[in-house]
Amino acid sequence: MNGTSQPNLSGRTVGIIGLGLMGVPMARQLRAAGATLRVWNRSMAKCTSTCIARMMYFGARSSRWPTMTSATATIVMVTDADAVEAVVFGSEVGVAKYLEKNSLLIDMGTTSVLRTRSFAVRLRASGAEWLDAPVSGGTVAAETGALTIMAGGSDTAYQRALPLF
Repeated sequence: MNGTSQPNLSGRTVGIIGLGLMGVPMARQLRAAGATLRVWNRSMAKCTSTCIARMMYFGARSSRWPTMTSATATIVMVTDADAVEAVVFGSEVGVAKYLEKNSLLIDMGTTSVLRTRSFAVRLRASGAEWLDAPVSGGTVAAETGALTIMAGGSDTAYQRALPLF
């Protein structure tokens, strides 16, 4: 997400799992670039009605389960590797089982390298693509669209994600 030039994301649907301090401004940046959003948060208590109202104002559709966020790309921005595993592979809400073949999942949290690699292998087995893309810059950079994104994954996954960055 680049504060100097915004790509046109019209016609692209982006799922966002995690509407915390980083997820909300990232969603806002994607919506400003024209993306249609499907958003979900693990804890509705943490995502206040104000947060949801802001997302709805920006054209996002909230989902009861992350399984409803399947899109061109699904961004996961949650607290740690356990949370990533729960929302991606969990028995109750795991989005992996609902992703279409060739879907792109982008993990933008800072998590364990070893666990992230194992998650990527597990997801690829289902036919979807994983891109590890932790961010740096904090909420100020997220608000202004100036995050530093360090991406790791296949060249194909990176190229598909690049317009979203």
